[in-house]
Amino acid sequence: MVWLMAAFLPAWGAHSVERIDTVLRATRQIEVPSESRLPLYILPISGQLDGVADGPTVRDYLEKLRQRGIAYSVNWRWKGQGSSPDPGTGSILKIARLQHELGMQVVANASSCLYSFHDGSEPTLHVDADGRTFGDDSFGRTLGCPFGVDHRIPGIRNRVQSFVSAYRESEVPLDFVFVDWEVDGPIEWNGAWESSRRCIRCREAIPEMDSFISFQQAIREKRSALQKQCLSDPVLAVFPEAMVGNYGVNPHDGYRYWYDYFELVPENPAIPVVREQKAVYRPWADEFDACGYTVSMPVIYTWYPVFEWYDYDDPDSRWFYNLLRIGSNAGAHTSPGIPSVPYVHWHTTAPPEHDPDASLVTQFSRERYAELLRHLLVRGHDSFFLWCLGRELETEISLLHKVYAESHQHAGILNSGQPFSLTVPVIGSGAMVVSGVHDEADSTVLIIVSDFDQDRGNSFPMEVELKGLPGTPSVIVETPGRFHRISVGEPVR
Repeated sequence: MVWLMAAFLPAWGAHSVERIDTVLRATRQIEVPSESRLPLYILPISGQLDGVADGPTVRDYLEKLRQRGIAYSVNWRWKGQGSSPDPGTGSILKIARLQHELGMQVVANASSCLYSFHDGSEPTLHVDADGRTFGDDSFGRTLGCPFGVDHRIPGIRNRVQSFVSAYRESEVPLDFVFVDWEVDGPIEWNGAWESSRRCIRCREAIPEMDSFISFQQAIREKRSALQKQCLSDPVLAVFPEAMVGNYGVNPHDGYRYWYDYFELVPENPAIPVVREQKAVYRPWADEFDACGYTVSMPVIYTWYPVFEWYDYDDPDSRWFYNLLRIGSNAGAHTSPGIPSVPYVHWHTTAPPEHDPDASLVTQFSRERYAELLRHLLVRGHDSFFLWCLGRELETEISLLHKVYAESHQHAGILNSGQPFSLTVPVIGSGAMVVSGVHDEADSTVLIIVSDFDQDRGNSFPMEVELKGLPGTPSVIVETPGRFHRISVGEPVR
């Protein structure tokens, strides 16, 4: 299934503050904010202040966002895009100065700088044995040869460098640069393997073309090199402490448990997938370190097809199981020194325009979604990155911000504690899900318990075993689905 790409791209450069007003209306100031918590990131408001000329107005909006623990990102658009400001003199640097003065992170969305390596030009296309060029149209837009884009690197890298240099010359910091770079560059899915088999340049670059794993490794190495050379290296060379990352690039266990809107389920038996009920989990190359990224950004979305993957009677179990698996996978494999900021989305994601079975797909409940978010925060994730459509924004940010604001009450243990429960039980069988972090200094845990066994009924308060901690201590949990800070023994002296 392929969805229209345009529906999922941010409205870069929009100079209306309507979406920021929506966010401010749907959220409240955090009563006891913790400066140690990473802020909440909201893609739909990215760039909305960039063209606002009134400095006091911009400052006022930034201050209101800061009070809510919400970051603001400017949009980097290189000079050749016409209506975009010159990076050396544009309003983005004024915003950066204000953010720094207010104690906010200085954040930039560099997505449009990276598009596109595959610009449709002849040199970027595949070449067959007869010397004819061709493109791969299986992604909703035409992609070309993974090994035909090297000449594009200097120009794209220079776009990023021009902005980085402007920040350095203006003596303003740069704390976080992210991209939502997806349908471009080398990709191994859909019709890519077949196209590369036809391409003489690909076959020369990948001698073991008949092995999908060898093909995937070569493609991901090339994709990672492009991101490193054009994004992480230019940023980190000047701002070595900055967070740099891309949508969907995170440490993992070698598999991916979700499909993006432009990706097709592999039907080739030569691709070594893992099947669970109707779900098809794909092998995924280790790309995070090769990209040079310093922040993990997994994608935890309610993708429309997921609902039909599992046969659990409880509709929420279907969503919860898949999303917790994705989040636990990333959290378990991301080292403690690397921040993790997953993209999240509550509304059913990317439903087809016309589907007679659409009424059979039940929306993930608000209550269970909030529980999931709490589990993610104690399974190694530091904040959230919200993507949604404009019409969804008020509901999405309201649900997300309530849980995020709660996390400030537990900032200390969330920042320094160690996750001890990262397993994912088969939730559809009525399992109990326990997640938590342990603070050895005072022998306390911050846990959340979600109970999917309807037969247990209203059995809380409940004694719960904390598997993963030495001695498997038991604690009494008063309420399911909420944070609980509980002592588990004598403090460490």
